[in-house]
This record gives sequence, C-alpha cells and structure tokens, in this order.
Amino acid sequence: MALTCTQAANVLLNRGHLALDGEGQLSQASCGRRIKHALSPNYHFEEVQKIVLFINDCLQQHQPRTVEHLALGEALIERYKGERTTGPIFREFDRALAPYRARLEYHFPENAKEFAKWQKGRLNEQVFQEFPHFVQFLKDSKILNQIKASRDQIQIIEREPAILVEERWVKKEQIYTRFKIEHSEKFNQTFLMEKSTGRVFTYLDNGRGLQPHHPALTPFDRPISVLQPDDYQKIKACAEKFQRTDDPSPEAERPHVIQIVSSKVKGPNTNLHNLAFNAKHPWFRTIENLGDKAEVYDVGFYGEHSALPLTSSSGSFRSPDSWEFLPAEERVVTNIPVSQDELNRFKAYVRLYHNESQNLGRPIGFSFDKNNCTAFVKTALEIINIDVPTKLHLHEAVWEFMPDSVQRALTSVGESWKSAKQAIKRNCNCKFVLITFKVCEKVWQAVKAALKTIIAFFLNPIRACLGSASGRRAIQFRAHNDEPAEAAPPLWNWKNYFSLASYNFHLPGKLQRWQREQPSTFVVQDPIRLTIVPPAEE
Repeated sequence: MALTCTQAANVLLNRGHLALDGEGQLSQASCGRRIKHALSPNYHFEEVQKIVLFINDCLQQHQPRTVEHLALGEALIERYKGERTTGPIFREFDRALAPYRARLEYHFPENAKEFAKWQKGRLNEQVFQEFPHFVQFLKDSKILNQIKASRDQIQIIEREPAILVEERWVKKEQIYTRFKIEHSEKFNQTFLMEKSTGRVFTYLDNGRGLQPHHPALTPFDRPISVLQPDDYQKIKACAEKFQRTDDPSPEAERPHVIQIVSSKVKGPNTNLHNLAFNAKHPWFRTIENLGDKAEVYDVGFYGEHSALPLTSSSGSFRSPDSWEFLPAEERVVTNIPVSQDELNRFKAYVRLYHNESQNLGRPIGFSFDKNNCTAFVKTALEIINIDVPTKLHLHEAVWEFMPDSVQRALTSVGESWKSAKQAIKRNCNCKFVLITFKVCEKVWQAVKAALKTIIAFFLNPIRACLGSASGRRAIQFRAHNDEPAEAAPPLWNWKNYFSLASYNFHLPGKLQRWQREQPSTFVVQDPIRLTIVPPAEE
C-alpha cells in the first residue's frame, strides 16, 4: 500500500525501512526486503540512496508538498545518520535539505563547520547549499583554498556552478569533462590536470582564474600576484625597518623586497609546542619593483612523503607555496629590502638547485631535521649576507623544550654553583685546594666528553628507527659552495655514531622566534587571502 510522506516518516521514526517502486510510490519494506537490508550492505546502501534521490527530486521540483518531503527527509537522516555505510550519503543530504528548513542550519557538525569556512572565505553560499558534489570536487582537487586565497569566485550560471578558467566562465559539467584529479607521489601533492593535454592548472592572484601552471616546475617563472604602487610602497616602508648586522654596503639602493613567510597554527602554549609544533613551514616571496607596478614571486621547499621522519628523501621547490592556501592562526611576514644584485644572486641560487634536480635527475635531499624548508631559508639568505638562527643541537633542544619553571630552577642552580666556584677561587689561599679544584674541573670535562660519546652511541638505535640510516645520497643546501654538494644519510658515516654534535635540527619555531623580533615583521591574524601587504594598522 502506498504511503503518504507523513506515514513514511513515521515508519522511519519507528526504525522501519521504506521501499520505492518504479512509479515513485513509497511503501513499507516487506519482510524479505528487511532481511536484505540486514544482510547485504550493498543492497541497504542502494535502497537508502534511492529514497534520498527521490526526496531531492521532489524538493527541487518545488511540489506543493515540500514541507512534507522536508519532514520525510529529516526522518530519513534521523533513521540512518549513525550508520557507517550510509553516513557519506547523509552528510550531503543534510546540505541539500538545509535551504528548505525554517532557518539555515545543519545537523551534521562537519557540515556546519565547512559552511562556516565557506562563509569566512566569502564564497557563493548557494553553491555550497545546492551543489555538494561540486564543492567536494573543489576540495578534493585542492583548488578550493586557492580560490579563497586568490580572491576568485564561484558563480551560478543557468542554474549551474561555474568557475573562471583562463578568463572564461566554465560550468560544472564542462569542468568534470575537461579535468581530472591526480596525486603525484614524486611531488607529494594533488593536482588538477587537463585530460587532453596533461597540463596542471592552478589559481594565481592575477584575475585570470584557473590557468596552466605547475607549482613544482616553475620557480620564478610567473608572478603569483601583481601589486599597484600604493601597496608596494606600504611593503617598502615596512621593509626599511629591517636592521642588518655587518652590512657590507649600507648605502646600497635596495628597491626590491624579500619576504620570509611562516605560519602559526593553534596548539598548546608550551615551549615544546611553540618551538616544534605550532610554528609551521617557512617560505619566500620576492616583491620586484618595476616602477609602475610590482610583481610578486613565491617559492618554498618541500619533501616527498616518507614513512620515517629522518629518512633522506627527495625535495622540490613549489611556486606558489602550498601554505599560501592553508589555514593558519597567524601568518608571520618579515620584509627585507634587497638590491638588484642581491635579488639576482638569491634567484640564481634557487634556480641552480632546481635546474640541477630537474635537468640532471639529481634529487635535492630532504629530511625533517636537516635539509628541510627551514634549512633552505637559512642558506638562501646567507647568499645575501643575512644570518638567520634556525639550528638547535640536541642539548639545546632539550633545554628549549623544558617548561619555563624548570628552566628557571636549573638556571638558579647553575648560577649558585658558578658563584660558589668564583668564591672558592677568590678566597682560598691553599694551593693544594686550588690545584685539586682545577684537576676536578679537568676530570669533569673529560667525563662530560665521554658521556656525550656514550649518549650519542646509545641513541643510534632510536635514530635508525626514525630513518637516519635509510635514504640515498642527495644534494644538500650549501650557501657558500659554487656547486651543490651531495651528502649521505647521517648513519652512513660511522663517525656520527659517536658524535652528539651530529644531532641537530633546523626548526621553523626558532626561525619564527627571530622573525617576531624584527621591526620589519608584520603578523596577520586568521588569514584567508594572500598576506602580501601589511595590514592597515601597520
């Protein structure tokens, strides 16, 4: 017997199942169908999906019984939302029902969270509400965050969502036909690729929308944005606050700007988290003054995916950097004025490594502790005689990670011992005591050296388990070498088995600490768009 929407909703609320015949009539599932629901996940999924599509069609046709179909949809969600097999269906269905509710709201927390992000990005809300499949496509292809950052938009054209592709609006179905989503293991990145040509497409902040641009193959080949003179002057004024130490040419004209950019994400406010986890991935921008405008280029360094963090894998440059499009609590931007010669040397340094890697197949090494994104920032700046502190040795890291209260207590003990030693040396006239004191100091130094060797040796198994013995020879960043040099994984060299000094790390947190101390640094809270120009209050 055919059921009304109200009767069908009651069946669902009483934990029953519905059946849909070929004429669009709803009925209560028979005993045989209920058994199939229980025994066959595929049958269960297909039957539930039929009811979802039926309700969607009814709502979109704006039938007189829209309120009843909405109530049926809500009952359907309530009946099945907790099931693992049908959960994805109802996350999308929840979004389809939202516009018909008395007020716009979502029953699934992840939908409410995603919609809040959508609103924050100032994107077309109708697209999110009515085209969940297309929204998911934008997310899966990694271009959704690019759209937000580059100030592009999504439009509705003839009741279909459309995006700008090479300065032309292209609708949803054409996008599906023309492009596919591909993940590259080599570059550890997901790309949107044109099916007919194999070209990678990316959004840049130039008003052309989606366009042919491979982020991992084109450092400095194409600007990611173009600034008008007013914005350039704001950046230049900020950069002039930067104070160089031991400047070899203090009177040099420096019309261009190099920006060091890093991110801070939310996390516990401890020394360990702020230094090792909350600060994320630094990269560079260059702002090149052309008189009537300024072009912005962008480059960062990344490694391919590795199961072990200390494995020596391959790295590559990216432009624009992926973190330009990722959310953060803060974006920290340090501005450094540079001359034409300094800019040329900086760019030549990056291109040398990129060309060695791409043209000759010599991989640039990457590991999370040494040859990482922070090491790249440090060595590239040394080319223009700017020294940035990024490295921590193991004992320094242990100290830095300690809570402030422990640091203060240990500092107090150390100062007390130092004062006691000075008092003994100053007030004791007994030569035997003084000689004994000096001998004890020498013995202690020898014991410390032996302890360092022993600790280094016994840490080797941990180090090996984290990947320091695996990988391959690869190019390492060297600031003062004319040619890139190769290095092997640390545990390929037996001398490192006994050297505690070989345990060192380049940390984004230490670089970001230095950034925040510079007068030419500005911080953008909760950024969405590209953070190139200082905020108005700066």
